[in-house]
Amino acid sequence: MDRISNREAQEYVKEKVPFLANNLSADWSGDGEYYMVFSYDKYPIYIYISTTDNWYETDEKYSITTAKHMSQTRPDVTTVIQHSTMEDIMSRGIVAVVSKRVTQ
Repeated sequence: MDRISNREAQEYVKEKVPFLANNLSADWSGDGEYYMVFSYDKYPIYIYISTTDNWYETDEKYSITTAKHMSQTRPDVTTVIQHSTMEDIMSRGIVAVVSKRVTQ
């Protein structure tokens, strides 16, 4: 995984390449379905879902620094979703989350 500066991060996000920066990182899920961008290595700010070819953005900025990380890495087009939904997608998968919402 490349070690980069935060200024370089947006190009890596556009290309969906894993990286480590200053309190900012991105990597693919083990199954290759999700590319996730994290602030402080654990707070998800963006998720790209390869099966739908869509970017999702958290609705919560968490801190001033996380808001800055978001502006440094923002993909061109995103759909804003609740942070809890983003965490559900990461832990259970998009199919499970969509299925739950359709049945409710």
